[in-house]
Amino acid sequence: MSLNISIIFIIKYNFSMYNVLRILIIIVSFNSLSLLGNDIKIIRDAETESFFEELAKPILNTADISEDSVSFYLDHQKYINAFVTGGYNIFFTTEMIINMDSVNQVAAVIAHEVGHISGGHFTKFAKANNDSVLISMLSSILAIGAYATGSADAGNAILMGGASLGKYNALNFSRKQENYADQAALRFLEQTEYDLMGLYDLLTIIQKRERLAKINPYNMTHPLSNERKRIVRTRIEEIGKKKYILNKKLEKKFKLVQAKLIGFLSSADIFELYYPELNSIESLYGKVYQHLKKGEIDQAIEKINRCISLDKKNEYFYELKGQIFYENGNFTQSIKNLRIAKSLNNNEKYFELLLAKALFQSNKQSNIEESKLLLKKYIKNEQFPVEALHFLALCYAQTKEFALYSITLSEKFLLLKDIKNAKLHLKKAKMESKNNPNILRLIDDLNAQIDKLELQ
Repeated sequence: MSLNISIIFIIKYNFSMYNVLRILIIIVSFNSLSLLGNDIKIIRDAETESFFEELAKPILNTADISEDSVSFYLDHQKYINAFVTGGYNIFFTTEMIINMDSVNQVAAVIAHEVGHISGGHFTKFAKANNDSVLISMLSSILAIGAYATGSADAGNAILMGGASLGKYNALNFSRKQENYADQAALRFLEQTEYDLMGLYDLLTIIQKRERLAKINPYNMTHPLSNERKRIVRTRIEEIGKKKYILNKKLEKKFKLVQAKLIGFLSSADIFELYYPELNSIESLYGKVYQHLKKGEIDQAIEKINRCISLDKKNEYFYELKGQIFYENGNFTQSIKNLRIAKSLNNNEKYFELLLAKALFQSNKQSNIEESKLLLKKYIKNEQFPVEALHFLALCYAQTKEFALYSITLSEKFLLLKDIKNAKLHLKKAKMESKNNPNILRLIDDLNAQIDKLELQ
């Protein structure tokens, strides 16, 4: 199933927190019934997505699925859930990540969702052509959590949608697919370093929520967790005691991702419940975001410096420090720290965007060309490079390449499905083209994309 991006909001917090946490919230609507009460609120975060990708790598290899074909996202919701959509996009709600206990539980969710992918469930869905089945399939392993956290509307959107379209047959179909995904998850986890108990513990969490929700089992898209737990326990007993060595590197990354989310999303009193004392690198990291929300810049810098003193090779600490300086107009220090981040991890594409922005804002002509190169590289490798296109256009304006400025803005608006403004900037580009054949070719290509989009 393809998603239609209909509305895009960039949320600005005090101290421009969008730029600090790298958050882009995209409101996504579906062609048919909506999922999770109308909106998926995607949080883009380089550190979190990198963690998911590293964690998923052995699972995807075991399932014989290309690592590049699967993308991971955070969905900012106050209920626990995870799901996979067509196009192989795996979503975790922020509440889910905050409430998990170990990296093995996260691995279990990924293994389950990869089970849906490896089972070809989306192809079967497309053939079914049934909206109620589709919505049931998109709700995944922890859909019942929406009820337990008091979000009844969200729960109804998942569990009760499409009643007039053969609801119970659709739900039964979904249960079979969920059982398959569970079995596949067991196989994948067995062949990796992750402990099967992660899946068992995860199902225990779901079971508690089912009991709190008191849902009629015939209205559920998933098999009862008690039965799912029994299957997992049986398999654990069959393979006997296997010594699993906790991946301390991944566990450390997981705890830092948790701390970041708790620090940014929680109030001060809730944060103190999680971290009553600032005696760990995770608590210090989360505290940085608590300070930033209050505009306490000096305290935020002091805390991130303490984090760096504890781990000088964590690229995301330097990234955050660079962001803080960027937001305060100190572009020299921002560039310095972002270059360190990039030197520690040259494969993190998001660093290219951040460094390019800081180079552009420095207002040094020598930095503009480097900014262009970084932005072009980022745009090539990013699915939704709206911000990068915007800054690339600004770079072209600085170098007085006005035809390319208008073409780049047209690309940006086309990505946003804003055909009116895309056409407007293409018209301006043609006026500035001076009959340059390369420019005219780019204009023709964009016009063809617009024509195609208008026919949809």
